[in-house]
Amino acid sequence: MTTGLLAAAGEGTFESRDNSATAIMPVMDPDRWRRLEPLLDRALELPADERGRWLDELSAESPLLAADLTTLLSQESAADQNGFLAEPVDVDLAGTEFGAYTVERLLGQGGMGSVWLARRIDGRFEGRAAVKFLNLALLSPVGQERFRREGSALARLAHPGIARLLDAGVGAAGQPYLVLEYVDGRRIDDFVRERVPGLEDRIALFLQVLAAVGHAHANLIVHRDLKPSNILVTHDGSVKLLDFGIAKLLDAEGGAAGSALTLEGGSALTPAFAAPEQVLDQPITTATDVYALGVLLYLLLSGRHPTAGEHATPADAIRTLIETDPERLGRGDLDNILGKALRKAPAERYQTVAAFADDLRRYLRQEPVSARRDSLAYRGGRFLRRNRAAVMLGAIMVVGLPGATVFSVEQMQEARRQRDAAVHQRQRADAQVEFQGFLMSQVSDRPITMREIVDRGRALLEQEYAADPRFLGAILLQLSQRYGELGDSRLRGELLERAESLAFANRATGQVAEIRCNMADNLRTQGRYKEAWSVLDGADSLLRRTSEPGAEAGCLQLRAMLAQETGRNQESGLAIRRAIAIKDSLGETRDMAYLEMLTTLAGALRSEGHMREAHAAYQRAAAVTDSTGRGGTVARNIAQHDRALALIELGETAEAERLLHGVLERMVQGDRSGWIHWQPLVHYAETALAQGHADSALKYFGVLYAQAVRDTNQYWQGRGSFGLARAQVELGRLADARRTSATFRRVSANYPHVKDTDDQIPDSQVLDGRLALAVGDATAAHASFVAALRSNGYFEGKRKEHLRPVVLLAAETALSLGKLDTALVYARQARAIATLDSLTETGSARVGEARLIEARSLLARGDTSGGQRALDLALLGLRNGAGDRHPRTREARDLLQALPASLLSPSQ
Repeated sequence: MTTGLLAAAGEGTFESRDNSATAIMPVMDPDRWRRLEPLLDRALELPADERGRWLDELSAESPLLAADLTTLLSQESAADQNGFLAEPVDVDLAGTEFGAYTVERLLGQGGMGSVWLARRIDGRFEGRAAVKFLNLALLSPVGQERFRREGSALARLAHPGIARLLDAGVGAAGQPYLVLEYVDGRRIDDFVRERVPGLEDRIALFLQVLAAVGHAHANLIVHRDLKPSNILVTHDGSVKLLDFGIAKLLDAEGGAAGSALTLEGGSALTPAFAAPEQVLDQPITTATDVYALGVLLYLLLSGRHPTAGEHATPADAIRTLIETDPERLGRGDLDNILGKALRKAPAERYQTVAAFADDLRRYLRQEPVSARRDSLAYRGGRFLRRNRAAVMLGAIMVVGLPGATVFSVEQMQEARRQRDAAVHQRQRADAQVEFQGFLMSQVSDRPITMREIVDRGRALLEQEYAADPRFLGAILLQLSQRYGELGDSRLRGELLERAESLAFANRATGQVAEIRCNMADNLRTQGRYKEAWSVLDGADSLLRRTSEPGAEAGCLQLRAMLAQETGRNQESGLAIRRAIAIKDSLGETRDMAYLEMLTTLAGALRSEGHMREAHAAYQRAAAVTDSTGRGGTVARNIAQHDRALALIELGETAEAERLLHGVLERMVQGDRSGWIHWQPLVHYAETALAQGHADSALKYFGVLYAQAVRDTNQYWQGRGSFGLARAQVELGRLADARRTSATFRRVSANYPHVKDTDDQIPDSQVLDGRLALAVGDATAAHASFVAALRSNGYFEGKRKEHLRPVVLLAAETALSLGKLDTALVYARQARAIATLDSLTETGSARVGEARLIEARSLLARGDTSGGQRALDLALLGLRNGAGDRHPRTREARDLLQALPASLLSPSQ
């Protein structure tokens, strides 16, 4: 089953069982595939009409690439339409072990593979799971992309109403698999028909479905194929939405009515539950799921489809979908709700499932719903039905009292609330403008630093606005954030405590929650993570008692940052995606907070290992920064810094070093106090060291350590001392390195989280190995590096990308000890890790560095031809990623020149 992969890599040709001409997958060389892969990703994301125009533009620039891409897309479409590999191979997998699971029995199978019930066997947990095995179609390049996207989508979701992704991997035969939560339940339509006779109970069950879909939408995922067979209900009445891809496999539907319609591009959908825009090949949005949910609710309430007949063919279903409006059920407001969900135009439906759910809850409470005109008579009718007894008693006691009085009082109170809020916002805006003007009037002609401006603002606030505690508290919160940007956690904490006392006195619960979230963030920047989580969880409990989405979004972002730094990567990704979804719903997509959220999202993607997506997110943030006029602001610095981090992990270290150097220069020019923010400081120093500029790294690690000592920040003392020791080793200052290493041991012993950072693992074993290597003791060095890998969980299959540098060190020391097979294994493992993170292998210095050790291992084994090929690729990656003057680039070039001339390619 690995033949498809070999064909994509240029190592074979795969032919299907029918021996037809269209089934042959042509050989494709690796370089050609690397150029085509990102273009194929882009093409698959575009609707058919946009794809055609995009291919035309590509053809004008690169006819050969456009022709190759068109061929791939046509083969994919033809394969789908002809049912290529639709019939799964009849293999009994019962008893087979995959990872920690043993397969027990077949649950279902379909065109993309099969699903089996499995039992966990490693003794750590008891339980069953559903294991999805993919057939040969998913070993094509397009199929692999689908599989990757499905896994990425599932990894984002953590909701009690969605079947969870438990594990993923590749079997011994090269067959990818997903391990998912096993759901023992009934289809929702069968469950409702047999066990839920009441209308209100059916709506309550349906609200569970909306909550699950709403969670997916908050994480930027559209299901696209919601139908009864994808939604199970357990014996206790809990809804489970099956994973986004497994549902097709578990679907036992047969015949024309139940078959999926395969559209161009390979998107499978069920006509009876498709939205008009899906069959018309128009853009897919969350409103697409809203339509399918409307069909589902109609079916659950009436037992029939809203437009298609019971025995309709797919063509009939599509025609009636476009041309026919659903029959009303004669249930008043419920018909209005269904009608709004089932509108033909996406823009006329509920724009969120939350709005859909809100109307259903209003219906259950007999309150007015948004799905019909909000007239006085209508609101009055709903009020009478809710409060029939009280209204009748009032009518007897006060005959002739105008009926509008009840509504006038309600509307008057609401108007007062809105007026007070508007007046406060206007006063706050006026006061802020006045404060900024007053602050600027105090500035002299001499140059002034950012710290001086912030200090002056704090003094003026207390002096001029003490009588307006609401405004004072809000601006103190903003000023505290500026102190955070300056790295002054002490003053930031003082301002937050003052702001909290003012907000508490004013009973501003939402503001208190927002301030406490910032207190947690201040603790985060000091590395006080346990305290930060405690404060943040308390703030969350306050937020649940308010309805302030802006404050909720801000706290979610801070939660994402804290989770990211403490290794809770899935929680980080979920939180920041929810925050962005809230800002999107509020239309607040051009302010500073939104830009910071975009960079936090990119950071979450980095932590999840999605480096390419992270790079795209950083570029988006930079584009928004420029388009909103913030090109010369702190926001731009942040965007440039974070983009550099992505480039580092993609292996493009030369460009990352250039960007980080620019960030540092702008920061120094903008603040003459001499203080430099921790993050760009440490990342520039680490990148300079990776680029072979140990003298620059020594300088900036020294600045970092001195700042940390001055600010009594143990976390950054640990980062600084570890970096200093590394730079000293590179410069041959071994006595200094030993003293600095002792300092690192002392700091990290008192502050163990120092060992849990970004890419360069701050581990004393790594320092021991580097010191041993510097004095020529390769045996001790290799033992230290292997020990560091073991203590960081490398051999247990834990997250590996941060351990790549240590894997490479283990490879290099094994090579120097003559352990050629071991060296080759480690080198290839390091290359595999680096390749996952790279945009292109030939553009990544990290891939090139691993290939260099691989080439040296092959040459030492006598494989001159293999070594030469690896050296060619190593030199490409090192040149493009690290530059011509990097020491590793020179080493690769020198090795190539030393090879016999007969082996060298014409370009060498």
